[in-house]
This record gives sequence, C-alpha cells and structure tokens, in this order.
Amino acid sequence: MLTDVRIDGGPMLKRIRPRARGTAFMIKKRSSHIHVGLTPIDEV
Repeated sequence: MLTDVRIDGGPMLKRIRPRARGTAFMIKKRSSHIHVGLTPIDEV
C-alpha cells in the first residue's frame, strides 16, 4: 500500500556554453530526489 510520495529538488550540475562575442550561457542540469513510502500488505 502506498503511504507517502515526495519529490524534492536535488543537486544541480552547472555547465557553461560559449555564446557570441565571448559571452557565456549557464546550463543547469537539474536532478531530483524521489521518496516513496510503502507499508506491507499484511498491516493494511
């Protein structure tokens, strides 16, 4: 039986991509933490 589901933001990998005229563009590679809580069937 499903009791708890939670999705939180995780660490972000930051990368730089070169752009026109010597400027830079920040790329954020996002990740997440996924938590799933379960209870055994015999406790239901």
